Amino acid sequence: MPSRFSSMAISCASSCLVQNLARLCEPLRESLLVTPYSPPEAYPHVSVKSHLLSLLPETSISEQDTRALIRQFALFCAALASASNTTSRHLSWVSDSLSLQAISTLKEFARVCCDDDDYFRGNCSIKVGDLELDFSGIVESEAKFVIKVIPDVFPLLKDEIKKSSIDADDENGRNSSASAGVPLAFAVLAASQFRWLATKVDAPWIGNLIPFLIPCALTALDHWSPQVKDQGMMALIHLAKKSKASDFGGYTDVILDACCRNIVCDDEIWPFSVEMSVLLVTLTQERNPRSQWYAVLFSVDAIR
Repeated sequence: MPSRFSSMAISCASSCLVQNLARLCEPLRESLLVTPYSPPEAYPHVSVKSHLLSLLPETSISEQDTRALIRQFALFCAALASASNTTSRHLSWVSDSLSLQAISTLKEFARVCCDDDDYFRGNCSIKVGDLELDFSGIVESEAKFVIKVIPDVFPLLKDEIKKSSIDADDENGRNSSASAGVPLAFAVLAASQFRWLATKVDAPWIGNLIPFLIPCALTALDHWSPQVKDQGMMALIHLAKKSKASDFGGYTDVILDACCRNIVCDDEIWPFSVEMSVLLVTLTQERNPRSQWYAVLFSVDAIR
């Protein structure tokens, strides 16, 4: 009997979450619908606005996967919120007021999830490999909410960025498109969402999220477009400022190698590249001033 009552409580909590989500999303939907938008000339049939609208739950929601609805809501808010710190034409149509509205809505829903709802209050932990991360001590509900959704959304964003990247062809050594015809807009959107969510988490929690953060950041860093690269760089800069050397573990050499091999394809992202590389090398090699990584990073061959 206790398990039955427990299941009923969780079901009720999920239903309340979904109802609150639908209520909070409706003003956002209305604001987005009246926002002017013109798709890029290169992809006239690609609409970022339509894609974002598809992430919002319907006004009348039947029984659906609560976790999936929350994941889509987080991605929606992250997309609009990130627009205030990007010059990409794919997000430049988002007004500052719409960005602020998305941030405010996410914060309100986070309070509902983490402060008022028994379902989330009893699940303040996530699995990071074999480690169970308890974040019940976090005061801010927004940070708690973001940490909760990161394991679900970062792998999705990584895959979205990868779709329009360039892969090496092992057979003939040439580069080829990972997926021909995939619009760049969605990679830019995914990278912006990733950067915004990553920078919402501070020390000491961000160090525990490195297994989710690094793969997505490296995928953005490897992308051919500076509009995607810079978002990965900004996320790594935040990580370097908010984590400890010990947090990186087996990722240390991988991330430093990526910094040294990174090709800066646009003058505007040079400052991000330099700051990212210097911060990561000095952080991870602070106990080894004679580390080879200093020589590799500042060698002539490493400067592009």
